[in-house]
Amino acid sequence: MSGAIGEGARPLPMRARRPRRAAVRGVLRRCAAWVAVVALLAGGGVAVTAGLAYAAPGPNPQTEMSFAKVFDGTGHGTSSASFVNTANGFAPGDDTATDGVVSSGDVVGYELVLRFLPAAARQVSVKFAGTSHLSVGAGSLAQFCQSVPGASAAVVSGACVFSVSAGVSASVTRTVVASAADTAGVVRSVQRLTAELGVQGQQLYTSVEGGAVSVVSAPLADLTIRPGATSYLWNGDGAGSFIVGPTQLRRPGFSPSKGATAATAWHTRVNVSAFPADTVWRVNGVTLPVVDGWIQGTTSGTQTLTFALPGGGWPELAEGDSRSYEVQLEVSNAAFATADYLNNGDGSQPGGGKPKSFATYDAATGATAGAVFPNNDFSAVTVYRPVPTPGAVFGKQVEYPRDDSVSKFETGNRFWVNAAQTGISNPASPAELAPGAQFRQQLSVYTNEIQTNERIVVSDEWDPELQRVDGLVNVTGPDGKPVDPSKYRLMWSTSVTGDAVADADAVAVGWVEQEEAPAGARALQVSFVWGSLPIAADPGAGKYTVTLPSRIREGVSRVGVLARDTLRGRVGTGVVVSAPGAVRLVFPETPTLQATHAADPASVYPGGEARFTVSPRIEKPVIVGDGFAPEVTVTLDRCVTQPVNETPGWVMTVTDAVAGPSGRVCGDAESTPAALTFAPAQAPMYAASWNANTRVATLPEIKYTAQATQTARNAVSNTASFSLTGEQPAGSAMPVPAVADALVAVLTQSSSLAQVTAAPVKVQPGEPLNWSVDLASSGASETVVVLPSPGDAARYGSAVPTWEGGGSHFGGTLSLTSAVLETEQTTSGATLFYTTQVTPTLVPVESPWLPVAGASDARPGKEPGGLHLWGGAVAAGRCWMCSYRGSKLLQPGHGDF
Repeated sequence: MSGAIGEGARPLPMRARRPRRAAVRGVLRRCAAWVAVVALLAGGGVAVTAGLAYAAPGPNPQTEMSFAKVFDGTGHGTSSASFVNTANGFAPGDDTATDGVVSSGDVVGYELVLRFLPAAARQVSVKFAGTSHLSVGAGSLAQFCQSVPGASAAVVSGACVFSVSAGVSASVTRTVVASAADTAGVVRSVQRLTAELGVQGQQLYTSVEGGAVSVVSAPLADLTIRPGATSYLWNGDGAGSFIVGPTQLRRPGFSPSKGATAATAWHTRVNVSAFPADTVWRVNGVTLPVVDGWIQGTTSGTQTLTFALPGGGWPELAEGDSRSYEVQLEVSNAAFATADYLNNGDGSQPGGGKPKSFATYDAATGATAGAVFPNNDFSAVTVYRPVPTPGAVFGKQVEYPRDDSVSKFETGNRFWVNAAQTGISNPASPAELAPGAQFRQQLSVYTNEIQTNERIVVSDEWDPELQRVDGLVNVTGPDGKPVDPSKYRLMWSTSVTGDAVADADAVAVGWVEQEEAPAGARALQVSFVWGSLPIAADPGAGKYTVTLPSRIREGVSRVGVLARDTLRGRVGTGVVVSAPGAVRLVFPETPTLQATHAADPASVYPGGEARFTVSPRIEKPVIVGDGFAPEVTVTLDRCVTQPVNETPGWVMTVTDAVAGPSGRVCGDAESTPAALTFAPAQAPMYAASWNANTRVATLPEIKYTAQATQTARNAVSNTASFSLTGEQPAGSAMPVPAVADALVAVLTQSSSLAQVTAAPVKVQPGEPLNWSVDLASSGASETVVVLPSPGDAARYGSAVPTWEGGGSHFGGTLSLTSAVLETEQTTSGATLFYTTQVTPTLVPVESPWLPVAGASDARPGKEPGGLHLWGGAVAAGRCWMCSYRGSKLLQPGHGDF
């Protein structure tokens, strides 16, 4: 608006700009409550509000501040609620969004109101100080720290710094979200945010404490034990370790992340009686005494339990033999418990009191299977003693078909014809093979290491219950070509164990000489004819290889068992030497489904949009190469609408929401929220990536957008459920769906601005006086502009704390010649009013106002929805925010007004 005084004055436009972002719903109530205050601000000042906290010594930022908690916790009454509630037996419990209790992993919302008083240009710093278990993250601070008309904002050293222009009178109301941290099962009371106000770079001017909450979390854990290494060689130093630590569980039907903790202290006994009595056991360098075969301790987190056998070696073991040493956890019911809560609500854990054959795996709760036994309270290490191998005359290598793009149960990892490459199994860390998988034993003789021409005999022995011969033996020379069969003899045994090197001049008892392996064969012997192979430096001397094709037997069901085989060799009458080989058997199991659900941004204003990403994964699928039949169902929050699928690879079907008795969905607990069902655009769906080491298949992500309704408050939470459909492969049951929440905080914001600028600032007598008034508001606001009159400093200065002195001094009569709106910069429906009251009040409702004819492009039939500016001696403005069927007619952020 522009006002001109004097004859022939040239009208100047009046601009009123809308702030970029603001809430729509809830603004009317707030603006109505603050209307008088906003009017004072626009007029050049505001009275100090009682009850605000002030603490010098920093300079006054000429800003008023109020700060209050508006919600604590989210998702109550839905599947994204915390399980730590009174209905589940927890006290205190997180039951509602206003009970002063919030679960770890959830958020608390505070509303901050700032009023920038008209003063010199300055940088106003707002900082949020948290407590031990409640704090504002960088993302939340960045979301809060957004510019408003008349004050640009930026995050500086953990504070939001508003650069306020000179003479600006503005108000802003925003929500800041604080995150609750893991309390390790202890109720942490008096957790709050404190808003600190001051001038940037100066000492704090004042601070206001927000409402306090109690942050809670409850132990939901399973203590497990697994070996640091599963296999040890007998000739090692007799030292090793087990890993003992908690797995955080989840309560079905509740949020998988809110309130659960595995960080509390735990106590356990460990049965180590299978180890030698003098074995030394330590945790973090502290020796644990062994009493009647048990050790015990109290600690927290994941710990490494080391052992060192007496004498620095393993007990005596026959050559070629192996032995297992088992351990068992006995977890106290007081493990993980605190003074406030028991673990899992009753002190139990999945494997407690169960045998090692009991399966602790439970996809619904997140409990895992043991690394060695089905019960994760049990574990073991295996020690193997190979027959000594002096020199480098004999060698052994186990090779297997390998394809890292598929699972262990698919053809690429089972059959040579389908393999992408050849894998080598290390006997200390054997490769995993499925039943029916092919592999081969490579028995090597390095004749260039033999110095005297004697008979060379090499053999191999295996367990016929686990593996069988899968074809004809092949003997090749250093050039890879077959060796003349007349130079060696093949003999088989179904009964011989131990030293398989027989007298090569005759077929020994228990052996049969033939080309093909007999049924039930358990040993092979290859005896080279005396002098048939070149040795030492003779031409043709080098590596001669006996290849024994093998296959894991179908129907084997010993989980985790090692299929071992042993090479033995001898030159002449020398010492028999050996070399080990092994593969580990793996079997199909029910896969574990995993999912993450994230939102960006993590907070929006009512009506705001967020992008959601669901990332589904499958751990230990039986088959990867044939693809999957996944389905992801997203249950929208009751206050979320307008979903849009952004992922071409997934087809989204929407099940519409059903309103409750109130006729609404948002805010009606009896309403049925909308649901989104995502299915592959083309079936089957193939994994986007497959990690052969972790055995995790990652499916393509789902991306969708959705909006918070205008009536959304505090936070909204969408819940994704990932499942597989159709028939599962043999050996695998239907996995339990994975559930993941995506939480979005719903912020509130309102703001207003009034700034009067003289243009020009100096005129000659008789020339018109012109002012330009910039106004902006995201809610109801009233602005009073008092035009010059003699004595105005005395009348109004006391009402404006930041009045910088001076007033109007002139004689004669003033008249307002024009007051107009700049159409392109003004909200539709803006209306001007004026008063001829000689001494108008700064409170708009206390003066008689008359409309300025022709100054409005008001739209008939609408609710009050514009800026009302008064002319004559006083001009004022009012803005109302409206919505029509969800569209934002006058919402800030969609243009200027």
